Amino acid sequence: MSGESLTENKNYTRGKKTFLLWSLAFSITFSLSLPSISAEEVHPGAIESHEKPLSGSVSNVLRRSLLKGPLLLSPTEQDTVVETPFGQVGTAINSMALIIVTDKTLTVYDLHDGKRNAIVVTHGSETFELIPGGTLSITKAAVDNFNKINPASFVCYRAMHSRSIEDGLKEFQGEFNVATMVSGLPQLNTLRKSPDPRVRKIMENMLKTAVIMSQLSRTNEPFKLYL
Repeated sequence: MSGESLTENKNYTRGKKTFLLWSLAFSITFSLSLPSISAEEVHPGAIESHEKPLSGSVSNVLRRSLLKGPLLLSPTEQDTVVETPFGQVGTAINSMALIIVTDKTLTVYDLHDGKRNAIVVTHGSETFELIPGGTLSITKAAVDNFNKINPASFVCYRAMHSRSIEDGLKEFQGEFNVATMVSGLPQLNTLRKSPDPRVRKIMENMLKTAVIMSQLSRTNEPFKLYL
């Protein structure tokens, strides 16, 4: 990106600026495991060097770390556990989770899963099970409003609520609108047109799940932006 383009981007509104910054971040690190995806191309079967398969009592689990930044996970061969500074995120085979870690917050979006406990966040003795269309953030207890830590201001949310948890932290939970996530991240639309049939199938399942969950929601509260 040219210096001139960067200067022009600084003059955008807060919402657009957030979108542009996350677009840049995703174009660099946006990936699926397995296969690994960049914004431009597909690399089936690629695994980053810091991922280490560990044997479990039932099946092998792939462990990896994420200290900062966004990661889209959709395991096709092994359940995956992502270690972050705010806890662990477990993602089962054929599920899809978007994980974003900042200096202050861990945020997880359940984009698709097909069974209970497919996407689970663990912090200390606390365990949080997500459902499709659900989101969870773990942050400092002093944070009093989700808009202060929202990592994706172009996404619409509803039914957001919070409570204090151990270690001086707080969790925010609620629902997010998958359609606004897809429209706000061009890379997701790119994956819908992937030459890899496995990737296209994952995206198809995600969109079907979004439609079903929107009809089964327990609340009539409208979605809204948290800016």
